[in-house]
Amino acid sequence: PVEVYVDLHDQFGYEEEVLVIEPLYFANPVQKTHGTVTPIQDPAAHLVFYGIVGGTFDSFVLVDNQFLAEPLQMTVYDPELLAVPSLKLFAEIAD
Repeated sequence: PVEVYVDLHDQFGYEEEVLVIEPLYFANPVQKTHGTVTPIQDPAAHLVFYGIVGGTFDSFVLVDNQFLAEPLQMTVYDPELLAVPSLKLFAEIAD
């Protein structure tokens, strides 16, 4: 467990202190193919997603999404994860 407090500030005007609990997910860069191929731009770019508690937030955002013809209104509320740029130091293959 990490158990450290951090201050969050985002593009929606959200500012609050939250408690970082533990790493939950690891994301590696991928190539996207949807009509055309978008290659990996930075093979070293990885993210670790940490579980967080303590934030309260409620708002609406309008999202342009390549998979939908029309913009989509989404509800954004209470943060649950914090994505942190990270370096992969080694890889272990599971059986």
